Amino acid sequence: MDIGLIASPLIKTKKMQDRMFPFAASLNYGLLSLATHLVNQGFSAKVFDPREWRGGKAVQQTLAWIREHQPQFVAISCISGFSYPAFKILVREVRKTFPDIPIIAGGKDHLALIAERAMKECPEIDVLVKGEGELPLVAIMERGLTVSNTENLRGIPNVILRDNLLNTGTISHDDLVEFDSFLPLDFTLHENFILHPPSIEVGRGCPFKCSFCPNDRKKILKKDPGDIVKEAKKLSALYNTKKLLMYFQTPMFLMSDKELSKLKALRNAMGLSFEWRTQTRVDYLSPEKIELIGQAGGRVVDLGLESGSEEMLGAMCKTENPAKYLSAASDILHAAERSRVAIKLNILFYAGERRKTLLETFDFLEKHAGLKWTLSAYPLLIYPGTLLESSIEPMLKKYGGSVVQTYEWQEQHLIPVNPSEEFSYQEMQRLGILFGKAFQTSDEYFNERRYGYYRPGVTYGEFLKHAEHIGFEDLPCSIDKEDMLLNRRTLKSILENTYANCTDWR
Repeated sequence: MDIGLIASPLIKTKKMQDRMFPFAASLNYGLLSLATHLVNQGFSAKVFDPREWRGGKAVQQTLAWIREHQPQFVAISCISGFSYPAFKILVREVRKTFPDIPIIAGGKDHLALIAERAMKECPEIDVLVKGEGELPLVAIMERGLTVSNTENLRGIPNVILRDNLLNTGTISHDDLVEFDSFLPLDFTLHENFILHPPSIEVGRGCPFKCSFCPNDRKKILKKDPGDIVKEAKKLSALYNTKKLLMYFQTPMFLMSDKELSKLKALRNAMGLSFEWRTQTRVDYLSPEKIELIGQAGGRVVDLGLESGSEEMLGAMCKTENPAKYLSAASDILHAAERSRVAIKLNILFYAGERRKTLLETFDFLEKHAGLKWTLSAYPLLIYPGTLLESSIEPMLKKYGGSVVQTYEWQEQHLIPVNPSEEFSYQEMQRLGILFGKAFQTSDEYFNERRYGYYRPGVTYGEFLKHAEHIGFEDLPCSIDKEDMLLNRRTLKSILENTYANCTDWR
C-alpha cells in the first residue's frame, strides 16, 4: 500500500456525553476525502481510525494495522486539541517502531493552526501539511519522501519542512492552495465504515468571520444537488437501507432555494427516502427556506443561535442588530415546527456571561419551549489561530473573567474561558448540561443524535439501556417531561440567584 491515513483518537472530548455511548462515532471525513482523491490519482490508500484511546490501546492497534498493511508512507491527522496528546504519542511510537516510514502530519482544524509549534514538539514529523491536503499530498507522493531527506519537497504549497538544523521553516503557505472540486467519498477505504454514521461533504468554506471560529478557507465550494443525490443513492446501497440518515458535512450550509428545489425534485424522481442533517446560522435561513429543506429530506438543522441575550450577541459580533436577529430566529423555530424539521440550537456561553445574560437566554428558550427543537450549550473555548485569541482580554477584564492556564490545557493548545467573576469554566460546563436537561427529554435528544452522531440502526431502547447504566446525571437531557420541567425550575432559580443552596448544582 502506498499510504496509510490514520486518525488520532480523542483522549478527552469537549462534551464528555459525546463519547459515553459505545455506538457514538464521528467519521474523519477529511481523511476519507484525502484517501478518495489519492486513489483517484492512482495511489493505493486506506484510512484507519482507532476511534477511542482506551488507555493507550489505540497505539497498539495502530502499530498492528501498519504492520499488516505495510504502507510506504504514513499520514497522521489531528483535527482537535483533545486528540493532540494522543497524536504526539502516536507519531513517537510509529517512528520508534517503523523508523524508515516517513511521517506526514496534518489536520486543518487544529494541527495546521499550531504547525510551527507542533513541528518543534514532535521531532518525528517529517513534513506537515498546512491547510487542505488533497493537492499537496498528491505532490508529496509524486515527488517521493524519505525520513532523512525532504529537500525535494521544497516549493510545494501548504507544507512545512525542517531545515538542516531541525528548526522549522514555513514553505509557501501564505497563499493557501485550496481544493476546487469534489469527489464522492469512497467509504470502502475506511476501516469499519459501517460503524460510523454516513456523511456527504456538500460544501467547504464560510463567508462569515466569527471571531471564535478557526475556519480559514477563502473560497466557497458547493456540491451540485445532482451529485449529492447520486452519492446518497450509492450510500443507501452500501449501508443496505432505503431510509438512510446522513450528515451533510459543511462548515456552513449555503444551498440556495433553487438548489434545494433541485435536490427535492431529484430525490423524489429517483424514489429515494434518505434523510439528512446539516448546520448553518440564523442569517442564512428563512421560513421559506426551512420549508424547502423539509421537502428535500432535511430533518435536523444545527443552528448557530449562540445566545438569547442581545448583549452577548453584540459582544461576539454575531449580528449588527441583535433584536432583529432574535426575531428572525423565532420565525425560524415556528417555521421548522410546521415543516417537520427539528432545530438543534447551539448555545455559546461567551466572555462576559453572567446571571443576567444567561437569564435572557433562558427566557428566549422558555418562550419557544412548546416548539420542536433541542439544544447544546457549552462555555467558550478559544482555539489557536482565531481572532479571539488576541482580542479576548478587554472583555474578560471588564467582567472579572480570565483564561484557564493549566498544564493539561496548554498541552492541548486550547484555552478555556472563565467568563466573569460570577462563573468559572467548569461551572459553565455544568450549566450547559443543566440547560440541556431543562429543555429536552431523552427521546428528543436521541432522535436528534441519531442523525450523524450514532451508528446506523441504533434504537431508542439501546440508548436508554446505556443511559441508565451511565446515569442521567451527566447527560444533557431529562428522563421525561416531568423531570424536564423540574430541571427547568431549578435552572431558573440558579439564574435568579434564589436557589436554596447554590453550591449543590456546582
